[in-house]
Amino acid sequence: MRFARARAARDRLLRTWTDPDRMRKSMPVIESRLRRWHGGVRANAPFRFGDLSAATAEVDVRSQVNLERVSSSVLGEIDDFYAAIGTGSIKIAVAGDAVPAARARIRLSIDEIGLYLRDTYDFIGDQPLGRWGPDGMTRFALLAPDVPIAADEVPGYYTPYFNVNNAVFNRYRQRFGKGGDYVIFSDVHRQRLARPIVLDFD
Repeated sequence: MRFARARAARDRLLRTWTDPDRMRKSMPVIESRLRRWHGGVRANAPFRFGDLSAATAEVDVRSQVNLERVSSSVLGEIDDFYAAIGTGSIKIAVAGDAVPAARARIRLSIDEIGLYLRDTYDFIGDQPLGRWGPDGMTRFALLAPDVPIAADEVPGYYTPYFNVNNAVFNRYRQRFGKGGDYVIFSDVHRQRLARPIVLDFD
């Protein structure tokens, strides 16, 4: 949250995730996760949905309901967020008390939310990852060669910057059989709601 565009994405999400259009799109996701959770508790008994103290990866799978992209345009500011994340997502997960009723109805009263960052490192497609040198990253070394992955690829001339992209990572993996895709998460920042949000599912 030290970075303005991450804060802006968080604020947009907090401001709009309950708007009618966004909530209408979220309702099937919430219901699916709510009923899956209900399947693991005693039938017809009230239960607590969502555990925002769990590991973030578990929260993401079990109670995440909406997200906002964090823009990181190639024309934007070069900073640590741009270099490490690029474009990620601020996600929102919910927790609350659920009360089953007749005919499979469930009423959910959301009283807590959790916010966190999720980003994938998958190296799929043609994605530039910057031109890097001893002083960090630059946008101006347009003719920089691809970073060498082994001694036999080092150019025979001096260059202060090397181009890094998905193709470089994939070529390294193919040649050396190392490296993989992965997902990263931040911690979950939890917030209690001043007034519960009540949703009914038939």
